[in-house]
Amino acid sequence: MCFSAAASFTTGAALSAIAVVAQREARAPHQRVFASIPALFAVQQLAEGALWLALNAGTNSTAASIFTYVYLSFALVIWPTYGPLSILLFTQGKRAKKTLLALLLLGIAISTYLLVHMILFGAEARIEQHHITYLHTVTDFGLGPWLIVIYGLAAVLPFFVIGDLVFSIYGFLLLLAAAISAFVWYKWFASVWCFFAAILSLGVVFVLHRENRTPSL
Repeated sequence: MCFSAAASFTTGAALSAIAVVAQREARAPHQRVFASIPALFAVQQLAEGALWLALNAGTNSTAASIFTYVYLSFALVIWPTYGPLSILLFTQGKRAKKTLLALLLLGIAISTYLLVHMILFGAEARIEQHHITYLHTVTDFGLGPWLIVIYGLAAVLPFFVIGDLVFSIYGFLLLLAAAISAFVWYKWFASVWCFFAAILSLGVVFVLHRENRTPSL
């Protein structure tokens, strides 16, 4: 999380437990990728917890650099692609799959762009006002606000395309979390929005539980 190592480790531990439940609820092969979302968020939050410790210690820049890249690899590279991919595999609706495939390709493009930029120009993190500031986040990559819009289309729009009320609510909550994060914690957007998204990933268990009883997606 964006406030302390304890908060990040607590969130990561809670999501690790939820990840186990999600995998147990995933009874079909097409559910496995979607069910892994809490586990990935758990790793990301634990990485940020470790980053807090490294930055507070101030003596091991190598560790801080490693955990910075681990965290940003999730935030900037994995999620724009993994989001649409997980929903594409999850849904059984043929009409939605075409749009989801297009969004997946968009996600791959933005993930590739951000990865190349991060490799070429580097990334670092520092503690400011009880938050972790990530330098070279999506707001610093040349395209400015347009890059955030493209990222949002790939990461959030798939939840509306699937044509299911629960997914639409989930997508709305992600947008709301993004808006609040951008308005209140703009400078720390990469940390705060990922925290909110991690918390929302608890809904994965509910979605799997519901689908296994009333398959309709």
